[in-house]
Amino acid sequence: MGVCKIGNIPVFVKYAKLGEVVDIKIIKVEKKFAFGLLVNNKEEKYICPHFKKCGGCHVMHLSYEEQLVFKKQVVNNIMTKNKIEAKVMDVMPNDNPLNYRNKILMPFTRGTNKRINVGFYKAKSHDIEIVKHCYLQSDLVNNITQEVLNLMNEIGETVYNEDKHQGNLRHLYIREGFNTEEIMVCFVLNGDKLKDHKHVVQTLTSKYPQIKSVVINVNKRKTNAVLGYKNFNIYNANFINESLEE
Repeated sequence: MGVCKIGNIPVFVKYAKLGEVVDIKIIKVEKKFAFGLLVNNKEEKYICPHFKKCGGCHVMHLSYEEQLVFKKQVVNNIMTKNKIEAKVMDVMPNDNPLNYRNKILMPFTRGTNKRINVGFYKAKSHDIEIVKHCYLQSDLVNNITQEVLNLMNEIGETVYNEDKHQGNLRHLYIREGFNTEEIMVCFVLNGDKLKDHKHVVQTLTSKYPQIKSVVINVNKRKTNAVLGYKNFNIYNANFINESLEE
């Protein structure tokens, strides 16, 4: 969220960058500030076609160097707001600014063709943007996600509907140990059983031997909370190993 001033009034403009000159349209005015919208700006191409629709990323319009500066400023602002005196160091850059996340948590949904998919919630919404490839996840996790979807469509599982509180598949939760190459796959269900779970486990683990754990999390509550309180493993252990690099 960029900030500019018209007179003494700060105007918050989504996707505006520090130092750039833009045309904006005022869309909302409060007593002490306002909100603006970028207009007539050159539309940039992003590596992810879901950016600005998916709520999973917020700073892809910035270069990686700009992202590091922005993140440092966020911490600085928090310190200042809470009157904490501390020197905030520069953010240590990652060698690869993509494919770095070791966890996904994606709600199940159905597309217009009724096929079971997963995605991310759109910003400030419970509408789901279907995502087939997330550039912040590893290729391995993206591939496993698609295999899970193929299996769910093959066995004819049901997808949870939060309005009717019906259907079984709520979220897909995957964790990856980057240094051990171990994977945990967790199905968050509105029930105690996954349909044809033996076939699902056998197919996943034969195609992806990196999968060392398959877990069911039971969440039968009518709630926005993703995880329930009951877990049980249907393959191997209920944990994976990871090691920290020295």
